[in-house]
Amino acid sequence: MISNKLNNLIEKYKLTEIIKIVLLLIVLLLVFRIFIDSSKKTYEGFEQLGNGNIYGNAISLNDPTNMPIFENKNCTFILNNTYRIDTLVFKFNAAKTFTLSFADGNGNIKNIKGSSSTGSPPTFTASSTPFLRTITNITDENNSPVYTSKIILSTTDTISDNILTSFGIYGGDRKLPTLTDYTNLTNTLSLNSLLTRQTPTTPSPTSAIDTYTFSNQNNSTDSMIYAIKLNLPLPNITSPTLTEMPFNIEITYENSIYYKNIFTVNTKYIVRNDYKVDDRNSAFIFLTEPIIANKITFSIPKINTKSTSSQFSLNITSISVLNKIPSPNNITDYKKTINLIQNAQNDTSNDTNICPSINEIVDTQTKTQQICDNMEYQDKVKSEKLRLERNKQYLLKLKDQQEQIDQLNNVIQELEDKRQARAQVSDQVRVLQYQKQKSDASTVRDLANQRLESQANNQLYVDVNFSNTQ
Repeated sequence: MISNKLNNLIEKYKLTEIIKIVLLLIVLLLVFRIFIDSSKKTYEGFEQLGNGNIYGNAISLNDPTNMPIFENKNCTFILNNTYRIDTLVFKFNAAKTFTLSFADGNGNIKNIKGSSSTGSPPTFTASSTPFLRTITNITDENNSPVYTSKIILSTTDTISDNILTSFGIYGGDRKLPTLTDYTNLTNTLSLNSLLTRQTPTTPSPTSAIDTYTFSNQNNSTDSMIYAIKLNLPLPNITSPTLTEMPFNIEITYENSIYYKNIFTVNTKYIVRNDYKVDDRNSAFIFLTEPIIANKITFSIPKINTKSTSSQFSLNITSISVLNKIPSPNNITDYKKTINLIQNAQNDTSNDTNICPSINEIVDTQTKTQQICDNMEYQDKVKSEKLRLERNKQYLLKLKDQQEQIDQLNNVIQELEDKRQARAQVSDQVRVLQYQKQKSDASTVRDLANQRLESQANNQLYVDVNFSNTQ
C-alpha cells in the first residue's frame, strides 16, 4: 500500500525524471567534491597527534575578534555556520563547575553530554590547575551527534572574559569523518616529515600573501595524505590585542600521476591566533578526503591587528603529514576520478549540458530537496487537516448524542415526576375510599344491631299445649 502511494505521488508530481537527475547529480557531487574549488570554509584544529584528546578542525566564532557573549551566568558562543561539534576546550582562572547546551536546527535548546559528564543536566568540572577541561565524545541528550551554530556555557555565578581565560571549539561539517571513522581509517598510518620546506625561508615583508611550499625530496614519490600538522611559531599577539580576522589558508598540491597539474583542495582552512584562543605552536588540519601529493603549497594572506596597522604573518616552519604510500588500487581510483572530472569539464560547452557545473548541481539538488520537503510538508498539512476534520465530525456527533441523551433524561425525569404525582393522588383516593368504606361498614353494623334489637322486642312468649284429644 505504501508502494502504491509512492507510485501515485511520483506520477502525480512527475518526479521520475527529477529523481534520475538528482541521483546522477549526487554521484557526480561525491566524485567532484575533493577537487572542485569551493568558497566554503572549515577550520584547522590544534592537536598533538596521537594523544586522542582533540579531534576536529577549530571553529571560529561569527565575531571576527572571536569573542563570545557574556551575560550574567551564561557565556554564548555564536558560530559562523552550523557544524558538528567533536571537542570542546575551556580554561578558567579558578575551579569551575558548568553545564553546556546548544540550539538545534529548530531553535530548541538541548543539553550537551560528553566525556565524564554527570547528573541531569550533565555537569562538567574544571577543578585542577590549570583549570583546563577538554570534553570529547560529545552528544546531545538523546546520544545523537551535536550539529549547531550556538553553544551556551552556564555556571552558578557570574562569568566574564576574566574568568573564562581561553576556549577552543573543534569539529567540522557532515562530510568530515567522525572520530571513530577517522581512527579506523588512519590507525595503520604514521606521522612522517616527508615534505621539506622550499625557499623563501622567511615571509616576504612586502607581499600581501605569504606562500609556503613543501615538497618530497624525491619528487617521484607520492604520498596519500590524511592530515597535516603545521609547525608554526605563533606571532606575538597578546591580550588585549585582537586581530581583525583569522589567518586564511588555501592549499594546492601536485603529484607525479598528473605531472605539472596543480589541484586545489576544495576547502579553505583558518588558523586563529589572538586573544581567546587555546594557542599552541602547532596546528593540525584534518582533511575531509585524503589527497595524493608530493608537493603542497600554502597561501596565507597577512592580517592586521584591530588596534594597530601592524601586519602579522603565519610562518609555517615545517609540516608533518599523516600518510601512507598509495596502493595501485588507490592510484587507479584516483585516475578514474580525475578522468571523470576532466571529461566533465570538457563537456561543459556541450549544448546538451550532460554534466553541469558543481554550482548547478548544488542548486538543482537544493531546489529538489526543497520541492521534496514542501511536498512532504503539504502531505503532513493535508493529513493533519483530515485528522482535525475527523476529530471535528466526531466531536459534533458526540455533541448531538449528548444533547439527545440530555433530552431523554429530561423526558424520563418528567415521566418520573408525573408518576410520583399520580401515585400520590392514587394514595389519597385510596385513603378516602377506605374512610368511606369504613363509615359505610359502621352504618351497616349499626343498622344490623338495631334490626336485631327490634326483632328481640317483637318476640311473643306463648305457652302452647299440644295434648292429644280424642
